[in-house]
Amino acid sequence: MKRNQLLAVLCALAMTAEAQKSTVTPDSLAADSVHAMKEVVVETSHISTKSDRELYLPTSLHRKMSSNGLDLLHAMQLPRIDVDLVNNSVKTSGNEAVQLRINGVEATVNELLALQPKDIIRMEYHTMPGVRYGNSAAVIDYIVRHRETGGDISANGLQGITLPGMGNYNVAGKLYMGKSSLSLMGNWDRRNLTWTRENEEQFALPGGTVTTRETGRPTKVKYDRTLLHLNYSYTSDKSLLSIAFRMNNNCQPSHFEDRDSRMYVGSQTFDVTDRQSNRQFTPSLDAYYQLNISKDKHLYLDVVGTYIKSRNERTYTSTPVGTEDMASGISSVSSLTDGKKYSVIAEAIYEKTYEKGKFTAGVKHTQAYTHNKYSYPDTEEAQQEATHVSLHTSETYAFAEFQHQLGSFGYVLGMGLMNTYNQQGQQSQDKIIVRPSATLTWQPTKNLFLRYNGYVSAYSPSLASLSNVEQAIDNYQLRRGNPRLKATTFVANSLSLSWRTQPVTIDLYARYSYDHKPVMEETLIENNMIVRTEANQRGFHRLNIETCLRLRPFCMMSGELAKSFTLNLTPFFNRYISNGNDYVHTHSNWGLRLSAMAMWKHWLASAEVKTSRHELWGETLKCEEATHMLSIGHRRERWSVNLIILNPFTKRYEQRQEKLSRQATSLQSAFSNDFRGKLMLTFSYNISFGKLHRNDNRHINNSDTDAGLLSGQK
Repeated sequence: MKRNQLLAVLCALAMTAEAQKSTVTPDSLAADSVHAMKEVVVETSHISTKSDRELYLPTSLHRKMSSNGLDLLHAMQLPRIDVDLVNNSVKTSGNEAVQLRINGVEATVNELLALQPKDIIRMEYHTMPGVRYGNSAAVIDYIVRHRETGGDISANGLQGITLPGMGNYNVAGKLYMGKSSLSLMGNWDRRNLTWTRENEEQFALPGGTVTTRETGRPTKVKYDRTLLHLNYSYTSDKSLLSIAFRMNNNCQPSHFEDRDSRMYVGSQTFDVTDRQSNRQFTPSLDAYYQLNISKDKHLYLDVVGTYIKSRNERTYTSTPVGTEDMASGISSVSSLTDGKKYSVIAEAIYEKTYEKGKFTAGVKHTQAYTHNKYSYPDTEEAQQEATHVSLHTSETYAFAEFQHQLGSFGYVLGMGLMNTYNQQGQQSQDKIIVRPSATLTWQPTKNLFLRYNGYVSAYSPSLASLSNVEQAIDNYQLRRGNPRLKATTFVANSLSLSWRTQPVTIDLYARYSYDHKPVMEETLIENNMIVRTEANQRGFHRLNIETCLRLRPFCMMSGELAKSFTLNLTPFFNRYISNGNDYVHTHSNWGLRLSAMAMWKHWLASAEVKTSRHELWGETLKCEEATHMLSIGHRRERWSVNLIILNPFTKRYEQRQEKLSRQATSLQSAFSNDFRGKLMLTFSYNISFGKLHRNDNRHINNSDTDAGLLSGQK
């Protein structure tokens, strides 16, 4: 190596060390995975594995080809993570929610859309989160830079070209004023589409078996969701104070389950309309305080107050066709539900780091009061009285977790204790659940990594399920709540094996989980009616096996072409066993996800194919739609545009749902031509000004979104 090249390398390493100082955690890697000086490129490892997480460093090409934090996550293509750029969602390949964080703070997808790629230092991917994160399916934590002066302004969105009824728009800005910062973010998500729903149902009633068949007509689905987030923070050498106000407004005049159809019952024919509208207004106030006791000791406190006001209206009407006296045969079901919920969430966490480990302990308490009013508008028969339901719930969760590294071996041990309580009228329930967790890791070679995780967790029934009301679905069915429901114990074991080289990466993943006494559906027959309710059933088993194969065929070549093409192939297998008190259902699902991405200069092209994923729960089998997508985009430093083609080669975009109950079987399908061969455009524009500096950030965040309404929808 020549002398000037050696000096360039040393300068690049010095810049890397300086970038490390600007991060918010002591174990930070380089701020950039690639530094270019003259013609010398110094590249660090793209992935680093820890006992409790994996660190992914975006390359300069990843940043160049991304316009926001969600774009960057899509370009990084983390194993077992599905990023949907059309619906702005992040889930695991098993369709479970991914917990998103920014510098340790729990965040939403909309906040990722406000991040600028050049400010993202790395992503910390917790594939098997412990008790600290409530044993979530996965956690992705963005570690980002911060500024001492200036600010950021960003705008991005999605608009349908041949599908004008679909759009999502985001605007965000942040201003830094010495130790203070002020940020404002807004989002508008809208849909105005049409779906067609068809049903085939069979009811084994005492008076005889009834079979219905419905042929659907295109029916509108429409909603507008707006979000506003205002945050002020003040940072000193020893502490951080943050006050955040959030406001969510969801208006859905036409629901996804709405339908217009013609129903055939024996020799009779009916015209059916089913309409439901929802409104929900949710303001919340969040106060957060962080105290840096010393360099390796921290205390985090968070209190969130939330108010949820909701309103749900539903009308079902069946009108006979071809009879002289049609009015006498009209049947109608109407309901109106108004709800109010008040909740407070308080959490405290203590954290101490060691040279090769970390100790974390905390407690979280949730207290909620819900009052719902179920009323039934005037019908031809009579005016029914309103039903008032008041529900008090609380949940307390305390945990401690210790992690340590011993050479190539690592472990994380955690213990949690949860107490759940709910009261409705004179009935109350109280349950204590122990929640242990253990993660073991082994890295025998540089390229091979093995991780095992096992834990016991629990979850409470939804507020809607606990209500003691019932609502009619149609002429043959009604839905009923069950105040006697109890919390479910959940046990999971996961094993992953990763083998990584530059040209080929293989991630093997297997997970078995068991729900003990889960809250699943139960079907009863009363007064010649089908009653759909829920009860604690015997158990539920899941097995998920998948292999993620990533190929980079040009990685051995020099220049930008080396990282320009990536191919991901993920076959998967899901097995479900649903053991009810009086039923047993099983189902197996084989599937495949395939994606390819090519990057060249300022151009980005990608293709994705997903087969239908099936999910069995209780006596309901849901089959998602199979999808594929092509896209091509152009990126610049401040702006980007991307053209997306949805499902250009499919004949029918469809979802299916089967009810397997022997008392009431059904096959429901929903399909739409709105998502077949449609063009969509995404766009972004970013402005950034000011200098970088080190800044402490909040590490916990909480929110409440469960309104607790029982719905009579089919």
